[in-house]
Amino acid sequence: MAIWQVSMYLVDRDKHLDCKTENFNKSLSVLMAYFPEIKSWSKSSRVFGDFESTCIKVDCYEEQVEECADYDGVYDLGEYKGDEISLRIDITKITGEEIRAICKFADINNLIVHYKCNIYEPTVENFKYIILNSEAKRFITDPYNYLDELGG
Repeated sequence: MAIWQVSMYLVDRDKHLDCKTENFNKSLSVLMAYFPEIKSWSKSSRVFGDFESTCIKVDCYEEQVEECADYDGVYDLGEYKGDEISLRIDITKITGEEIRAICKFADINNLIVHYKCNIYEPTVENFKYIILNSEAKRFITDPYNYLDELGG
C-alpha cells in the first residue's frame, strides 16, 4: 500500500458476504464503470481499479472463513463468515463520482465501511471524513513534518 492510499474494508451488515451470487456479480458493473477489472495475482480474488491508485479487491473463498484476523474493534466481526472486500482509496486522484459509485455498490450489497476499528455508513460525507482524518492526508499535506514525526 502506498502512503497516499487509505485502506479499509467493505463489510456485509449480516456478516456473511457471498460474492458468488448472480446479484453480487451484476452489482460489480457499478464499480467497473469507474474501476476496470485488472489481473489479480490470486485465483480467489478479483481486483478493480489500479494497484498504485484506487483499487477494490474482492476475495471469494471456496469455503467459509472461520476467522478474519483483519477485523477487530467496535463492530464485533469475530464470527464473520464470508468473502472479503478491501478498498484502497488514492486520495490524490479520487473523484466525487468514484466515491458515489463505491457508495452505490455498498448500498446495493448491504455493506458498511470498516476503518480503524470503526464502522461507517457508506456515504460521501463519511468517506470525506475518513480521508480528511487519515495518515495519507497528513502525509500529503505536510510530508516533511509527517516523516519527522516518525522519528529515526
